[in-house]
Amino acid sequence: MRHKVDGRKLGRKTEARMALLRTLSKQLVLYGQVETTLPKAKELKRFADKLVTDAKAKDLQHIRLIERQLADRELVHKLTEEIAPRFSEVNGGYTSLLKTGFRKGDGAPTAIVRWSK
Repeated sequence: MRHKVDGRKLGRKTEARMALLRTLSKQLVLYGQVETTLPKAKELKRFADKLVTDAKAKDLQHIRLIERQLADRELVHKLTEEIAPRFSEVNGGYTSLLKTGFRKGDGAPTAIVRWSK
């Protein structure tokens, strides 16, 4: 039973899963959208929304939390100065998920994650 178990393991150990989510979130901040499989996209949506929530606070503690996840000051600056102000009026749902069909090679469902505004 999976009662009160949150999140997906994505077939990876914790370190590999966190590295995957960090890389996908870096690509999302850099390019504005990412295409990946549907389970990864759903986890990325949760991960990226938490980053934007921290970026909206703009205090030192939250910026350091973001730097710990992204490990790139330019991306942290872009997130706090360009992306987060767009969502100053919104209390959640910063990313949207668009299902794009199935991958040709293995038939995995794919989706695009992008910023809502």
